[in-house]
Amino acid sequence: MVSGSWDYILGIVTLLALPCVVPRWVATPGLDRAALWLSTLTIAAIGSTWSATLCAQGWWQFGARHCLGIWLAQGHLLLEELLFYPIAGALVVLLYQSGRNGTPLRGWARPALAALTVGFLAVAALRTPHSQYLTSQIVVYNLISLGFLAKFPSAVDAGGARRAVLGLAVIGGAWDSFAYPQGWWTYRASTGMLLGGIPFDDLNFFVFAPLAGICAYEGWRLALARRSALGRGDVARTLHGNA
Repeated sequence: MVSGSWDYILGIVTLLALPCVVPRWVATPGLDRAALWLSTLTIAAIGSTWSATLCAQGWWQFGARHCLGIWLAQGHLLLEELLFYPIAGALVVLLYQSGRNGTPLRGWARPALAALTVGFLAVAALRTPHSQYLTSQIVVYNLISLGFLAKFPSAVDAGGARRAVLGLAVIGGAWDSFAYPQGWWTYRASTGMLLGGIPFDDLNFFVFAPLAGICAYEGWRLALARRSALGRGDVARTLHGNA
């Protein structure tokens, strides 16, 4: 018998799950469904591990009045968090694919993202020893994004990235500004800075978590395309050998 609150679940369904079934996004031309599922699983694994680590360290907590109170992973992973990451990841990919315009990120984008990361790191350093929440984001999401873009600078589409990041920033910012003051979640190791009621640390998350999801999707697209090309090469060599 579930005795907790459905607030967090309803937030996930309303703000993240329902937009995923918008027909024009689901039927987006060029959507690689295999890469979508694989990237969603990748995002879920990374996000859930990160969330469980933060809870285990006591760096953040969730308000008992706003969640079901079902905990996994030895009491460190909230059920709602397990649902949040794959659903949010799927929405990121659908927004990204629907906004693709065939133009890769401009050359200045990578240095700008690196500079933004340095800026957030500087703030985290100034707020030490109470900035583990922000620092952990940078270690996970920023490094994934910057590392992928350094290796594959032309892989990410500019129009798609813009739509996905802005879309998740609007959704996340609105949700954060409503839920955080009401105690849906509490940060125990943050910078403590607020901008319009939104924790400063979450600004980094709104930019780099969707970008990391996009990189996961494009990474799987590249891997699957390479595997397909290798398969066609094997078939061609076999046919050539039998000729």
